[in-house]
Amino acid sequence: MHTIPDKLTEAIKKNNLVVFAGAGTSVNLTNLNGEPIGSWSNLVKKILLHLNGSASKFQYLLELLNHYEPITILDLIEKSNDIEKKDVYDFVKEFFELNENNDYGLQIKIARLCNIIITTNYDTAFENGNKHLRNRVAYKGKNYELTTHKDDKPLLLKLHGCFSDVGSMVLFPGN
Repeated sequence: MHTIPDKLTEAIKKNNLVVFAGAGTSVNLTNLNGEPIGSWSNLVKKILLHLNGSASKFQYLLELLNHYEPITILDLIEKSNDIEKKDVYDFVKEFFELNENNDYGLQIKIARLCNIIITTNYDTAFENGNKHLRNRVAYKGKNYELTTHKDDKPLLLKLHGCFSDVGSMVLFPGN
């Protein structure tokens, strides 16, 4: 049995806790096609497989993914004149549509701990699991929720944007 440190318990009781939830909170979720959301590497691999289509034009990037960080591959995609960024964003928008049968238990538990959650995730797992967050999401281009936030209300701050508004997404290093 784990013990919760006194200071953490006090922050939860006083509603002074802010939780940062990274990719690990969505890694086990699946999209509408039944594919796992997975890690950052998985997303980049899926983008490359999508770009490859029936041709293997970008096979070299898939091979590089085994040797370099995913952000390096995204940088190469961003700089490429052969790849339409719109194709990438269209794919990402579809990829992050979550399956309704996902278990959002983790997101529900996190939201019970605090009123403010900060995430880098593009998906809507927190909103799907917590109806009180659905209209209280702030990200690039959607600042009203952030500027009008009241301490007693929940807020989800998406640092890298949301797939439902691809213009808000920080996907490439040059964003």
